[in-house]
Amino acid sequence: MPMLSKHKLSSKAEINVASFFGAQKPYSTWPLPKRTGHAYRYRFLPLSISKRSETGLTGNVTGHSEVLFEAEEKTALNDNKEIWQIEGQIWQRLHPSGGDPVPFTEEDGNEVPLGLKSTGNKFLDAFRGLFIPQGFPNSVSPDYLPYQLTTLLTHVTGWCEASLATSTLLKAVGVGASVEGVTAATAGIKWILKDGVGAVGRLFIGGGLAGYFDEEPRRWRMTGELVNTVGVMLEIATAMYPKLFLVLAGGGTLAKSVGKGMGKPAFRVMQQHFAISRNVGDVAAKEEVWEVAGQMSGIAVTVVLLKVLESHQSAESLLLTWAVLAVSHIYLRYRSLKELRFTSLNQKRACILVSRHVAGVPLPGVEEANLLEPILPSKRSSRPSVAMACKLSDAAAGGSAPPLERLLELYGSEAYLLLWGGGEGRVVLKEGFAEVDKLKALWQAAWLEHRGVEDAGEAELAASLEAMREHFPGFVSEARTLGWNTDEVIIRTPAVYIKYRERGAAGEAAGAAPGK
Repeated sequence: MPMLSKHKLSSKAEINVASFFGAQKPYSTWPLPKRTGHAYRYRFLPLSISKRSETGLTGNVTGHSEVLFEAEEKTALNDNKEIWQIEGQIWQRLHPSGGDPVPFTEEDGNEVPLGLKSTGNKFLDAFRGLFIPQGFPNSVSPDYLPYQLTTLLTHVTGWCEASLATSTLLKAVGVGASVEGVTAATAGIKWILKDGVGAVGRLFIGGGLAGYFDEEPRRWRMTGELVNTVGVMLEIATAMYPKLFLVLAGGGTLAKSVGKGMGKPAFRVMQQHFAISRNVGDVAAKEEVWEVAGQMSGIAVTVVLLKVLESHQSAESLLLTWAVLAVSHIYLRYRSLKELRFTSLNQKRACILVSRHVAGVPLPGVEEANLLEPILPSKRSSRPSVAMACKLSDAAAGGSAPPLERLLELYGSEAYLLLWGGGEGRVVLKEGFAEVDKLKALWQAAWLEHRGVEDAGEAELAASLEAMREHFPGFVSEARTLGWNTDEVIIRTPAVYIKYRERGAAGEAAGAAPGK
């Protein structure tokens, strides 16, 4: 990517903000270098996807939180350079300027012919974020959407069949049987509503957490198990409070569905981890065998337990039996997850390694680091504490950050900017970054933390950057020797990055954004 070190921001700037929502309101951004007599002002332009081709903004745009930041200057950074920031469907062009922040309109002299109109459909954006994978259509195979649309109808008919079967079974076993059969029908409706509530939970888990499972499958598998246990507890409580059946059973089914929505995708990641010979189908088939074997054994034990509980006819005995089973189940799940040995580097495992390296301690092997990695979040989950893919305004919060042009010059061709304040790091990624750049940022942050730096100014950042460039190759070499796959860095970040480009290449700016 282009070198940034030779281009500096001038004291005169204006900021163009183009919103796909057509919002005529200020939008906070990176604080430009404050000089006496100079402040900042904003210009807002409604945009439309339909006219992107006319204006050069031909790339795809998603509704995810993605930020593309480039800076354009009229008097410096070189007349042929500009910087853009794109967050979701908010397009923002930065110019060095003066004056307090004030709104501008397209007629106020915008020299960049964006000319786009607002899509004005936040609901559609939310819908896409819920149902469509990030980066669609480029992130999935061409048959993804047709398959999902067809499967959606299959789910509808399947639920109808299951609901009818449930109602029939309730009548068959004589639940509330009466001459008119009204009680049985009511019980069937309650049962069906209970299952419907659970389906809602799975819907939002699948849409809201989809991107997190790859990085921490153990965490979400364990969290799902805990949530599922709460659901079972609520269902058990219906035996003591039958009048609250719909509330308790519905809540229980919701919790169980949420737990399943967390656990199943996480387990799919584990199956990929197991299938080192690309034999995912075989691994999945064998998993079914293990699961059926466990279910058959569980059925046998359950029959015995139910006979024993029937002889006692006590709610206390039921609760005690469930509690013993629940604790045993959670413990066994935890132990099974601790058996996993991932060679990839998520943020927790990467932090363990870089902290050891900057301290001059030999790196832990795959087994040791996996045992050290906490499954559930804790204060020691990730030290150093680093927020990845921050917006520039967030990264600069706190006032200790050097001016933007100094940061650009300092980091030069590195594909990230690390700022350090309050004992925590904030990383701004550049267009074209690789996963290894996140690992570099973590190493640099660990260096600052190891030396007790609370707020890093330009000198501290420069020293840490120099240390990273000197020692990072040795870190990677040592990690690979111990069996770590440093090419597989899995640190989930929002689609937020910065881009530096030639002035007038608006089409390139849009084209750099992830797929629509």
